[in-house]
Amino acid sequence: MKPLYSTILRVATAIALLSGCYSEPPSPKKRINPDHQFTFNGCDIRYNGKPLILGESVEDWVKVLGPYDRMSPVANDVYVYDDMGIFLLARTNTSAITSLTLLFNEDKEIVEEIRNSLNSKKRQREQGKLDPNSIYFKGLDFSIEFDENVLASDPKQTFKQGFAIDDVIFDENFERSRVNPDRLKKHPDAPRFGRSYLPTIYSASEKCEFGKLLYQFRTLPTDLKKLHSFTAEI
Repeated sequence: MKPLYSTILRVATAIALLSGCYSEPPSPKKRINPDHQFTFNGCDIRYNGKPLILGESVEDWVKVLGPYDRMSPVANDVYVYDDMGIFLLARTNTSAITSLTLLFNEDKEIVEEIRNSLNSKKRQREQGKLDPNSIYFKGLDFSIEFDENVLASDPKQTFKQGFAIDDVIFDENFERSRVNPDRLKKHPDAPRFGRSYLPTIYSASEKCEFGKLLYQFRTLPTDLKKLHSFTAEI
């Protein structure tokens, strides 16, 4: 029996070694974007080491971020940075920046829905016998312009690599269970993130001199482990 037992033991050892060789590779180390270093520490928001203050004018933000590529008026005025993969919001007809968003993944389903709606409205306007002076035609025209502005408000590129919150780096691969433990190890008093009104939203708030600051992770509805965006807003 000893030769048989020895053979079984060798086979079992070989299988264990092979299974170790073919185990799932470790996740790549998260790295902050070297060219666009965004850091969020409590009320302190910085870009490449320079402070960004919500509530200040877009002109002040441009001094730090550089010129934006375009402004798209939707429900708010949206200032888009295409190559960086970010956008800023200001209330309509004001210049005070109320939020900063880093876009990681496009929500393709919503974009496709808006695009289909836009194309349908355009066909209705072109094919229907509508009086261009009627209230309905003007409302349809406004709706078309609104959809076009919504589609134009997303940056052409997504944000690459990571950013830091409370000295912990996050990127498009989102591990919700690690958000609080990893940050609280370094900053025990940091606000805790929790699920918001939707399963795709994970947020935390902090009282600051410039107002109540809300940090918000938003995941893709089709994949809760992929970030759609991260936003800081007042």
